Amino acid sequence: MRLALLTPFDFPSVRGNAITANRIARGLRARGVELQVWDCSVVPDAQVEREVQTYRPALVHAFHAFRVGPLALRLARALEVPLAVTITGTDGNHDLFDPDRAQTVRRVLEGASIVTVFHDTMLTKISSGLLDLPA
Repeated sequence: MRLALLTPFDFPSVRGNAITANRIARGLRARGVELQVWDCSVVPDAQVEREVQTYRPALVHAFHAFRVGPLALRLARALEVPLAVTITGTDGNHDLFDPDRAQTVRRVLEGASIVTVFHDTMLTKISSGLLDLPA
């Protein structure tokens, strides 16, 4: 399987998203998944779009619903492939309930084929913000 992983930050950044995305990428590669990571803090959206479309992944994975989710959703729809979204913390704890950001997060989560979380408490939290989405 070929996967495109979009993250708001990647190595060598020492931010939490970068460290966790790097760990996930290493784990997937160790299991035979072919993947490429796009650090959206340093690569412009237009370049990410061109590169991901050329890469032709079977799955697009957004590692943060607010920061990279909208771009990942556009790409998944354009490529007609599933979108996976990992809720990393801020997007589920704050962005989903922020009046200026909630609509964006909700649109991304509604467009995802699967949403992953790191803990049941986050699942409960986002479920309360998305009562009409199936678990």
